[in-house]
Amino acid sequence: AAGLLVWYRMARSFSAVPLLVFSAILFMPSAYRLGVSFHFALLALPFAGIMMLGVKNKDNRMTAGGLLLLLLLKEDQAVFAALFGISLLFDRERRKTGAAIAVVSAIVFIFVSRFFLPQESGEQHSRFLSYWGAGSLEELILNTGPARVLDAWQKGWEMPAAVLLSAGLFPLLRPALALIVLFPIFTMHLLSTHPFFHGADAYYMYTYLPYLLYGTFDGISAARSLTERFFTPARSAAFFACILFAFAAYQARARKDVPAPSMPDRAPGIVLREFLQHNLEPGKTVHTHAFLSAQVPLSNRVYSLAHARRPEYLLLDTGR
Repeated sequence: AAGLLVWYRMARSFSAVPLLVFSAILFMPSAYRLGVSFHFALLALPFAGIMMLGVKNKDNRMTAGGLLLLLLLKEDQAVFAALFGISLLFDRERRKTGAAIAVVSAIVFIFVSRFFLPQESGEQHSRFLSYWGAGSLEELILNTGPARVLDAWQKGWEMPAAVLLSAGLFPLLRPALALIVLFPIFTMHLLSTHPFFHGADAYYMYTYLPYLLYGTFDGISAARSLTERFFTPARSAAFFACILFAFAAYQARARKDVPAPSMPDRAPGIVLREFLQHNLEPGKTVHTHAFLSAQVPLSNRVYSLAHARRPEYLLLDTGR
């Protein structure tokens, strides 16, 4: 909760009505699902937020601090931070900062995936690469051709479309961020051999959510510069905040806990969630593992197994 204050400050820097925009952001289904997953990847949201707030305010110390925390969190964060740094190369005022973020992130990822992980964990390559069915970085690059990418988007376009819709499509108003950061990350999700990446279940939205939020705020700022010719700044900001809230509310209502009106039945999490929706009595308490808590319908109260005394429902992963 304290980490989300970073995004409140971000909202203040972009909008005259931060509370409205911030409440709309919290209402995004993907943000909610990440929050209730209780997975350590949740920390990507405040850590990336610190880095981006430093970039927005041209505070090099804050940027460096946020980037350091982000790179220490998980090795794949270096890939996403590098993409964000490259997108900043198109901003004249932040070009040097973007170059520094991209270079540092690339060096960290290569070092961690090539030297640190094999020595410390015994894994030959980063687990990040295995999600995309690659044994090495070279194999990932060589096997990811235009035909494979196009086929993946044709089969799974609903997920990224729904995520962007829940953000009111505002990130698309910042083409550099959308094309260099968000679309490559979405493409990684669609190409993944890991089934959970094909949906918005569990905690896997941590990959794109920080950049989606930043693009949403920045997109609203760009739109306001046009509408303020006809409305006062406060009314203009309130108007866009209401649009964002309406889009997020629609997507949340469409499937309650997944930001998509229709999702392809490819991920096991989708099957599990639908089973629970039909078999759990609304209002009852469920005690389960942290990673399964994101699959429980919003109409049920979820508690950890550590507090399971006399649970009404007990959901366990037997490993089978």
